Amino acid sequence: MITEKKVAIIDGPNQAITRVLRKIAGPYRLLLIQREHTGCASHIEPSETIASDCPREACWEADIIIVPATHPALGDLAERIREVAVGKVVISMGYGDADTDLQAISTLESLLPYSHVVAVSIASSAASLNVETSGALVSARNSEALHDATRMLESAGFSPVATAMSA
Repeated sequence: MITEKKVAIIDGPNQAITRVLRKIAGPYRLLLIQREHTGCASHIEPSETIASDCPREACWEADIIIVPATHPALGDLAERIREVAVGKVVISMGYGDADTDLQAISTLESLLPYSHVVAVSIASSAASLNVETSGALVSARNSEALHDATRMLESAGFSPVATAMSA
């Protein structure tokens, strides 16, 4: 029996995250955590929008947590979800800049030491990764987290390039 995984998306989707969410909404239950309702959930069905300054409760329910790679208060956010993110896949997702995403993964790993952190960099153009469809670079130290993130991106129509980072 396949169970539906829950994905918590913190602080509303940016362009990269929205593109993925629109396509994964079928096999995943989405929990959109925003400070206020912006209407983005109406474009992503089925989803459940939780307007809250505290993402802790939704992250507790989620199997996978997605945060924008350029989140302005990453340290504060990590502190709020640390207890409920233990053993979960935490994906830092953004557009194009793999170096920035790898910095975010290092930061998140230090802030969430018991989570399985993954960096996802969505290519701004497919040519940048030499793939025929939309490309994404996926990096993680944990092989299961790398597999989960890669599978989620494949279900969204991306051609992810997975890179296992050394421990």
